[in-house]
Amino acid sequence: MGAVTLPPLTVNTDPPASPFAELDELQKRGDEFAKRAMQYSLSLQSQGVRWQKGEGPGFTDCSHFVCRVLNVPYQTSHQITNSLCFAPVSSSEARAGDVMYSPQGHVGIYVGRTDSQGRWEGIDWGQRMPNGRTISKWGPGGWYRGPISFYRPLC
Repeated sequence: MGAVTLPPLTVNTDPPASPFAELDELQKRGDEFAKRAMQYSLSLQSQGVRWQKGEGPGFTDCSHFVCRVLNVPYQTSHQITNSLCFAPVSSSEARAGDVMYSPQGHVGIYVGRTDSQGRWEGIDWGQRMPNGRTISKWGPGGWYRGPISFYRPLC
């Protein structure tokens, strides 16, 4: 058997357009989720939708809200913390569009910032939301107390 001739190897030495392109894309995706959460919250408020466990004509809850914003199949707040569609991230790695979870069984979408008291700001659909507020406070001194966990949507 004779030797096999291979075509010459070419190496592209041009640098990528942006070494952070993948991170930039993830950031855009997270910002889009936060924007979508705000729009959906305002839409529900304008329609007079109230908070109630489950989802039906004229009512919804936090888990349904989050799953609709992220366009993932329905999961309860507790299922989200164990789902293959969400990866846990530390609070220091959290960014806009990540899901926030409180031990009270509540979930919301992180907007990517904290307030002047260091509480994470999120958009959710809880008992406080239909009264015109759109941003909720999470963490010590906030509506939803810690420890707050963050989960990055993967699906």
